Amino acid sequence: MLNIPNYDPQLLAPRPGMAVTKAGRTTGVTSGTIRAIRVRGVRVNYGTTQNPIIATFDNAITITGAGGVAFSKPGDSGSVILEVATGRPVALLFAGDATTTTACDLAAVCARFNVRPV
Repeated sequence: MLNIPNYDPQLLAPRPGMAVTKAGRTTGVTSGTIRAIRVRGVRVNYGTTQNPIIATFDNAITITGAGGVAFSKPGDSGSVILEVATGRPVALLFAGDATTTTACDLAAVCARFNVRPV
């Protein structure tokens, strides 16, 4: 992980209250806290304000940034989210707004595609 000194590729289950970090294309390295897991009905607009294309997701993870700083911004999608204490991957960032980042459980993604972190 670019600019993150500790990384262990062994997957870890996300849990509320977990301190996390990521290195994103737009925001670089940021820290935050997992607020909720298994969130249902997360709506993401992949279109524009004038021509919305809404997708709804279940079993999402919500994260807020530390110290009032956004955890992510547009362009950070695809970032792997790690637990701060261990450097183990827990989630994959796919959406967000000014206050909340939305991610999916990385273990579920890896199981679905029969892959694992290296």
